[in-house]
Amino acid sequence: MLTLLQAPAGFGKTTLVAQWIASRHADPTFPAVSWISLEASDNDPQRFWRYLVTACQTQQKPMGKDVLAQLSSPLPSPFMMPPLDTILLSLLNDLALLQHPGLLVLDNYHVIEDPAIHQTLIFFLDHLPTMFHVLLLTRAEPPFPLLRWRARGVLAELHTADLRFSPEETATFVCQAVPVSLSQATLSQLDTSLEGWAAGLRLLCLTLQRQRSMQEVEASLHSLSAHSGFPVPQALLDYLVTEILHAQPEALQRFLLQTSQLTYLNGSLCDAVTGRTDSTALLASLERTGLFLETVDEAGALGPWYRSHAFWSEALRREAYHMLGEERLRTLTRRSSSWYEQHAMLAEAIDAALLAGDPSHAAVLIDRSMTDGAAWDPPTLLRWLSCLPDEILSTHPGLSLLFVLLLRFPQGRDDLSLPEETWERIEVILQMTQQEWRGQSNLTWLGELYAIRALSVLSQDPFRSAVKYAQQALTWLPKGESDDEEIKRPEIRAWRGVSLFILGLEDFHQGHFGEAKPVIEEAYTCSLTIDDSHFTRETLLLLGECCAARGELHQAAEYYRQTLASTHQQEDHEHRASALIGLAQLSFEWNDLRAAKHQVHKALELVRNREQRLCDQAALQIALLCHAQGETTSAQQHLATLLAHRPTASTPWTFWLHGDILSWQTRLHLVTGDLQGAQHGLEWLSRHEQKLAGEQQVKAKILQARLLLAQGKRKEARYQLERCLLAAKAQWQRRNTLEIQLLLALTHAAEHQKQEAKQWLTQALTQAQGEGFLRLFLWEGDPLVRLLVSILPEKGLRSYVESILHAFARSKGQDAADAALFNELLAPLLSPQERRVLELLLSGCSNAQIAQELVVSVNTVKHHVKHVYRKLGVSNRLEASSAARHLNLL
Repeated sequence: MLTLLQAPAGFGKTTLVAQWIASRHADPTFPAVSWISLEASDNDPQRFWRYLVTACQTQQKPMGKDVLAQLSSPLPSPFMMPPLDTILLSLLNDLALLQHPGLLVLDNYHVIEDPAIHQTLIFFLDHLPTMFHVLLLTRAEPPFPLLRWRARGVLAELHTADLRFSPEETATFVCQAVPVSLSQATLSQLDTSLEGWAAGLRLLCLTLQRQRSMQEVEASLHSLSAHSGFPVPQALLDYLVTEILHAQPEALQRFLLQTSQLTYLNGSLCDAVTGRTDSTALLASLERTGLFLETVDEAGALGPWYRSHAFWSEALRREAYHMLGEERLRTLTRRSSSWYEQHAMLAEAIDAALLAGDPSHAAVLIDRSMTDGAAWDPPTLLRWLSCLPDEILSTHPGLSLLFVLLLRFPQGRDDLSLPEETWERIEVILQMTQQEWRGQSNLTWLGELYAIRALSVLSQDPFRSAVKYAQQALTWLPKGESDDEEIKRPEIRAWRGVSLFILGLEDFHQGHFGEAKPVIEEAYTCSLTIDDSHFTRETLLLLGECCAARGELHQAAEYYRQTLASTHQQEDHEHRASALIGLAQLSFEWNDLRAAKHQVHKALELVRNREQRLCDQAALQIALLCHAQGETTSAQQHLATLLAHRPTASTPWTFWLHGDILSWQTRLHLVTGDLQGAQHGLEWLSRHEQKLAGEQQVKAKILQARLLLAQGKRKEARYQLERCLLAAKAQWQRRNTLEIQLLLALTHAAEHQKQEAKQWLTQALTQAQGEGFLRLFLWEGDPLVRLLVSILPEKGLRSYVESILHAFARSKGQDAADAALFNELLAPLLSPQERRVLELLLSGCSNAQIAQELVVSVNTVKHHVKHVYRKLGVSNRLEASSAARHLNLL
């Protein structure tokens, strides 16, 4: 549930909530409280959620541990972090386990302007457990679905009218704060003018404390109203300057103006800025006299720290700019920067250097801090680097590259598209930096620059641009085998890994699986050395896909399982869903339809309405499962819907997925005898051949051969298949190679060339046996069954053939006509002696009784029983009985 407390500045929102919590804190039923005071610099999704999770850990320490790990990415890139709402599910799960109610206070939420933060916080609030409550303090109405929450009864609200001082409260406050009694008319005027504004009333009373009579007070009020627009804050600022600042001794005025640029004040810092030696005593005196100064840290190592009231600070800054001038203020600010630097307060030193107009020194400080391992928030770095002129950036290679990354990959954004002006800014920085480093022959930095170029255009079309940059990067990036510390920098391995990944991805989509695998494996090794879990999972998934295409099904399954294991604790739903879809495809190939269905539906649960690409891949697998279960019409409807409701060429990835869906639709047209529909699909694939992935191009050629076979053009089909086979073998496309060999076997069988058919079939069986391919054979239907039965291979392959035939039988068992056909085909698989053993076995005879009946030894009977069980795909008598009845073998 959410409570919204909305009112303008100075109406006591924070004070009200703090006092309420203090008054109830001793109550054992009161929720555990976490409090975050937000600032404008928190407009970064990762930073915002890190603060929120850290605050929640005060209620239960292990809470959000995995979330924090994922939100602490050291380098911005597309690989670094899954969508935030996916990560937040882990935090919500932790909150659901709380044994005691919890309360999170988000103060000053009006400073948050980032749409991604609003969006993820809405998701968080929509799924908040009942034991946890959020109290949001803000000056402006947040962009939340408040009407929906009001209708659901999960929103409580307090607004300005609820916080205004009543006339009685105004009178009470003034009587306590001002040393003289005021007339009822004056009090009424204050109430009318200030409209219950607590902060304005407090500031006003502070200025009136020096007055000693009602006449003086009323004269001051008259002076204030003369500033026009009373009680608008601008008038109050003018009043503070004329009535408070100018009334102070000249030396004190000078001190206040000289230190006006400081957010927090400390004696040593103020001495360095002003040249005084008594600032510590002076600050203490100002705090005691109540001149708008309050202590924020009394126990600091450098002495107490103070902060001025916001209105007073603003008034001083405006007056300092007018009285001292811009150049004098810059000189004073440079002094503060030096002091911060000497006291290891680098963030403050950098801010002060930039404010003082010294970007060159700011760049030195930023670079030094990064070298020393400082972990700045991306928004802070982006703000700093945006202030540095191009000529300064070019002399700091690491900062230039980091700035480009921050511009190219905004943190917490799923959409990687950029405005044209941002692209132009990126290109200017890269061109300038490239020229600088070429002049210095700095090849390592040039390698990193080109790796960043490759990563920047990775999601764009044409993909070859990323490949070109990655290839160039690898020519300059060392492998890290030298003792040179510069070469051993983690960034080198990171960028080398990224470049290798891009090249491996290109080889994979070109269908060059022999070349792709070792490149991706090296990228995987680089990802391990830089401890980047998200990049590691990307390479694992690509390795899984590559191995599956190479026909290395068990190795592919292992890569997918490793991905699942690494996502289990981190709630990385996108990578988890990808791995599950990969496993579903393997289960489908092994004809474990139940497992495939479970895996694909579990993947859909993880990414539904979030990641369209994965949803489409899952939907494609569901369509294939429908066909495998005899629901071909339903499968065709699924594929038609997928094609009708998705873009065809928005990115290379979506285009390739479109090609996959259309290829399978064409295949089903051929299965159902719709040659015209198949022809239309092949025409589209032919028109867009250059945009298809390399393996897809081979698949399209295989589909063309299938169409030729369906048209009775066997000679042309065989020629097409033989050409495809050369390409598939050269590129390690094992799945395509096996399919072509089966089609060649069927083509020769149709031409009554039994020896050639057996040769091709044996090759396919030999290469497929070790990985357990089944669906590959089942797709070919009855013609392949007849061929397998008529050309039973040698002993080494016989059990594999039997398992394929039994898989055929199970898939056809629901249809009476099909069942009869398969019974006829499968009958020769059991020898007469084995059929007799089966009959006696199922009649209830023991092994000894069967031996006596057949006049053989018990060991011989056991041998026969073992073979019968294996051929039927069963493990006991009950299963054997069921299989025998199903196959009508008795």
